Amino acid sequence: DSDGVVARRNPFDLENKTVAFVPGDATAASYTFQTTAGSYDSSAATAGTVLQLLDDDTHLVDLRFTFPYFGTSYQQIYVNSDGNLTFTGGDAASTDRSLGRFDEGLPRIAVLYADLNPEKSMQGVFVTSTTDELAVSWVAVPPYSPQGTGTPQTFQVRLYPTGRIEMTWSTVTITDSVVGISPGRLSGTASLVSFSEGSRQTFTS
Repeated sequence: DSDGVVARRNPFDLENKTVAFVPGDATAASYTFQTTAGSYDSSAATAGTVLQLLDDDTHLVDLRFTFPYFGTSYQQIYVNSDGNLTFTGGDAASTDRSLGRFDEGLPRIAVLYADLNPEKSMQGVFVTSTTDELAVSWVAVPPYSPQGTGTPQTFQVRLYPTGRIEMTWSTVTITDSVVGISPGRLSGTASLVSFSEGSRQTFTS
């Protein structure tokens, strides 16, 4: 009734795995995906620049290459505290990190879209940027907790000039999150898939 999105839940089972989103053409108007063994690049994380992200925070990063995403090209990206990247604007809202917000909000790459708090991390969120790759790593970042500190989560996303996106998860214990890519603003039809089971389909949303 309120124009929300209702779908069954899939348990998170991608720890020590990598999901690569492969664009169908040069504009990345559509994607297929492949799931393989984990490929977390710890050297890319430790060599990167740490972002001073607080809880529910965002930081603008200039890309050193033009990145195609769902038919639009970008040269800037926003790194958000809550395990995701967005285009055209940052997202520091504290509302529920839901499938509905993922689908109707900004164009988004959701690696582990959940209520995370880099402010409580002993390490933090790192960005490594070259002309060939952008790597964003959440290193030992815990979920938000009103008291104490939650269990640290470590994961990474890598972007390439071809539009290829690679997500990889090293240590993840939380189960309530959104993982995927979205053109945002309710564009296209949302598809709920099991990344661990795979699919031969091509997706435009």
